[in-house]
Amino acid sequence: MPDHRHSFTDAGCRAPGEGVSGAMPALDWGGTIPAPPALTPHRKSEPSLEPDRACGERAVGAKEEFRRVVKVLLADDHKVVRAGLKAVLESNDRVDVVGEASSGEEAVERVRALEPDIVIMELGVPGMDGIRAIRAITALGPATRVLVFTVHDDDEYLEAALDAGAAGFLSKSATDRDITGAVQALVRGHSYLPRRATFLLARRKTPNASCDTPGPGVLSPRELAVVTLYARGFTASEMGRQVFLSPKTVEGYLARARNKLGLTRRPELVRFALEAGLMGREKEQ
Repeated sequence: MPDHRHSFTDAGCRAPGEGVSGAMPALDWGGTIPAPPALTPHRKSEPSLEPDRACGERAVGAKEEFRRVVKVLLADDHKVVRAGLKAVLESNDRVDVVGEASSGEEAVERVRALEPDIVIMELGVPGMDGIRAIRAITALGPATRVLVFTVHDDDEYLEAALDAGAAGFLSKSATDRDITGAVQALVRGHSYLPRRATFLLARRKTPNASCDTPGPGVLSPRELAVVTLYARGFTASEMGRQVFLSPKTVEGYLARARNKLGLTRRPELVRFALEAGLMGREKEQ
């Protein structure tokens, strides 16, 4: 099968260690990517769940339709990158790039005016940097979620972006399928992070995290197993295979565990798993 993976590598915006490419590669998803099964309709206000994805995993197929029109704002100071992202995203007629910004301040103002579902943000934008812009955008409310798409791929940037409220993180060496999969995951209320994010968060010291959080004893054995796998970065499908349950059933156990613990975000559950000594456990059934 032909390889349809592409990178964004212009002279001013490329992944660390990559050479300079003379031109943006053709963003051609082609017709060889198998189309997934037809999606069942649902009400606009209730987008269906999709398991969290990690970079490099199987992403949502390029031909898969979103279940409602998704409004996206692009924030990057490189026009060629914005043009490439727009071409990738709008090849799906259920995605509408409603605006673009070339600075952090402009991104925040465009979010206020346009109320997009997703902002795709470069951390190195001029003026208000990407981290401060993410904080300002997430402070506006939960309706807009931020996907970082950056050349700054070091752990310190990943950690800072997650602390600021980013829901996804991609390097600019990502493929078109990674980008589409990330947007799909964020629209459905999940995160899209590299697997190393789990272990990065697990290494962090959080002295106050355990003060108000119940211990693992409040969870049933099945809930404990699901939380452990989720904290390691497994998707719902992968967790289901480990515990011999359907992804939807796994999501139910995870939701109950979150309610019992009072924790809603993956970083919080990773920290809980670390403090409870769960991260070193073997995979449980």
